[in-house]
Amino acid sequence: MGPRPPSHNSLWLDCRRWAARAATNATTGGGVVNVRNSTYQLYDNVSWRRGRHGIKFGGEIYYVQYNRIESPNTLGNYQFTNGFTTRTAKNDGTGDALASMLLGLPQIANRAVGPSRIDGRQWSYSAYIQDDIRLASNVTLNVGIRYELAPPMYDKNQQMASIDYSKVPSPQSIFAENKLAFYKPTFFICGQSGYAKGCANTDKNNFAPRVGVVWSANPKTVVRLARAYSTP
Repeated sequence: MGPRPPSHNSLWLDCRRWAARAATNATTGGGVVNVRNSTYQLYDNVSWRRGRHGIKFGGEIYYVQYNRIESPNTLGNYQFTNGFTTRTAKNDGTGDALASMLLGLPQIANRAVGPSRIDGRQWSYSAYIQDDIRLASNVTLNVGIRYELAPPMYDKNQQMASIDYSKVPSPQSIFAENKLAFYKPTFFICGQSGYAKGCANTDKNNFAPRVGVVWSANPKTVVRLARAYSTP
């Protein structure tokens, strides 16, 4: 049996819900990848009716653990074509991919150095409040607002890095100045030298207000109008 709806001038709690999920799997594709995820969730909702108001508010805390260990194929990956063994510089149908391999001339070659590991962690928070106001026997006004805060995932051991292009002009400006191979972006370790531990700054402007009206024209006709807004 599900929870009963709140009655007039009553307080009803829907809380203490905790969930954790974990899974381990391994895949192969020239290497080995081992991933283990754990997710924890805690949320609470409260409904309260008093007079003409039906107020509901609540919040959620969400926590993710993303652990990934990857051991790439240290032998590398090579692709050979007939391009390097053709008689001319054009694609004249001559040449052979096997001959290119025997000469050690790959068209594409890549090799990963590992193993690599990430111990990712991420917290996210959200909260809301809304009020259903009965303006008349057949008209109800709904107003509310929701806020979310979700910082980027970070590595608890600072094993993540990225590149900062903020001090590099746009490509159009570089070509206009004719300064090719002049500017250098900044390579940084996330969480060090003043950079955010999640490699990017947290967006803290996530407000989403909403407003709606419900009008019961007659016992068989109900008109609903709603509008939600989100901040950029």
